[in-house]
Amino acid sequence: MKRLVIFMAAAALACGAQAQEAGHSNYIGINIGGGLQGMACSPAQGDHTLGLGLGAGVHYAHFFGPHFGLGFGVRYASAASSTLYNFTESTTDLTHSSNPGVRYDLNTTFDHWREHQRLGFVSVPVELFWRVPMGSAWALMVGVGAQADFNVGGTYRADEGTYTTTGHFHAIGHRVQDLPQHGFSTYDADFESDIDRLPVGVSLLADLGVRRALGHAWGLYLGLYGTYGLSNLAGESTEPLVNIGSGDASQMDYNGTFGSSQVDALRLVGVGVKVGLDFGWSCDAAQPAKEEPVLVQREEPRPAEPVRRERQVLQEQQERQQPAAHVVEQVQEQKASAPAEVRRRIEGMTIAFDFASSEPQMGTEDDLALRAICVLMREDPSVKVLLVGHTDDIGSAESNLQLGQERAEAVRRRMVELGAPATSIATSSRGEEQPVATNATDEGRARNRRVEVLVEG
Repeated sequence: MKRLVIFMAAAALACGAQAQEAGHSNYIGINIGGGLQGMACSPAQGDHTLGLGLGAGVHYAHFFGPHFGLGFGVRYASAASSTLYNFTESTTDLTHSSNPGVRYDLNTTFDHWREHQRLGFVSVPVELFWRVPMGSAWALMVGVGAQADFNVGGTYRADEGTYTTTGHFHAIGHRVQDLPQHGFSTYDADFESDIDRLPVGVSLLADLGVRRALGHAWGLYLGLYGTYGLSNLAGESTEPLVNIGSGDASQMDYNGTFGSSQVDALRLVGVGVKVGLDFGWSCDAAQPAKEEPVLVQREEPRPAEPVRRERQVLQEQQERQQPAAHVVEQVQEQKASAPAEVRRRIEGMTIAFDFASSEPQMGTEDDLALRAICVLMREDPSVKVLLVGHTDDIGSAESNLQLGQERAEAVRRRMVELGAPATSIATSSRGEEQPVATNATDEGRARNRRVEVLVEG
């Protein structure tokens, strides 16, 4: 069992290690929780109640799209319950060790006898998840599935009430009681024994909760859970609750509720609250698990003829796989005739970014425009450029301000590579403060993840 737990935990950790490479479609997390959790049964002569149990586990999930995912994990949980007995149990046709030739019936009366049961289980759940966003940082989570339950041991403990033994001897025709020297007396409850290992069970499980994004990868989960055992874990037993010693009734073998004929159905059940911390999840829960690059298209006037000639030159260069430096020289020649038109073409340019990324998503037109502005800046030192980074509103304001700055710096590095003077490029960040579209939709958030190019001079 210990090897199984180690293997499952290691598998979950290994899967989570590559979560970031999968476009945030995977995540790994830990969780703790507790509530009413125990073994449900209906003893023939007692009143059974569930107790409180605690649990902790590690889980891994993969989302196939924006809403649906599949997960598995390993979880340890304790289960507790108790049974109160007020009844008389009879065992017939016994012989006493002091007089083996005489047969008698033994009556054992339990008076407010309370037995506490506590067990431990290692469960391996497999669960189907559904998630839906509720605002910019919250998501609703629903999960249903099944789990295998492995009992790892437990105990019976009886420390309340008494049991009284009496004998009915048929030969003398009367009941014998209050004879401690012969083992017939009243005894206080003071007993503890191990619960026999139960068979492997299968349970249904369900989760319902909400998740709060703590950043671009971390999240906090709070929810409710419930389990219900499909398997009957009770064995077929004809043993009484206790076996009284033939020579000394104060000595007994305690079979316990689950190991006696008191129960014929036994199921693991539970309901409670659960808190979890996960890493690797796309904090924008409504986005596809792996986003395709989103290019923001600008509305702009029809380009003037010189700019159209520049575009044609660059496209021809790409087709012929010419060196980039040669294309820049051609663009320089075309630029000289109409710098005002080139500047009008690039003014207000917007470069898009993937979620939580600082790497620009450059299309052909974006690359063309960026090269054009770099050519203009080399030829006209008076032209100054300000790159302003923006984000959507997922995550904290502080982390978004930093991400916006990283995006602006990434575009600046690209422009320097294309020959623009580094001293003529300034950067700043507005984070999530200046959206151009709503952050309530995927499309709006994609438009807000951008760097704006502002030309000065």
